[in-house]
Amino acid sequence: RNGTLSLFAALNTATGQVLGKTAARHTSEQFVAFLTDIVASQRERQEIHVICDNVSSHKTQRVRDFLVQHGNVRMHFTPTYSSWLNQVENWFSRIQRDVITRGV
Repeated sequence: RNGTLSLFAALNTATGQVLGKTAARHTSEQFVAFLTDIVASQRERQEIHVICDNVSSHKTQRVRDFLVQHGNVRMHFTPTYSSWLNQVENWFSRIQRDVITRGV
């Protein structure tokens, strides 16, 4: 993809903190690795709600296995074509507008 990276990001709505991670591809393995990072950054047994789009890599057996092992993590999927409901998409938009478009 001409050097393009996938960017995984999570917004902590209570603190405004954004956790991010880049990957060469957007696979379920990379997504689970990111979920693992999110869990590790929170208090033990902290309830975590992940709102994400309907990309197939978010719905694999590997992800389901992760969710069974981490009962405090709940997945919520935005309706198709409604990614604007995902608050971290606003963060992506700002990166695009303020950084990438200007060539920084």
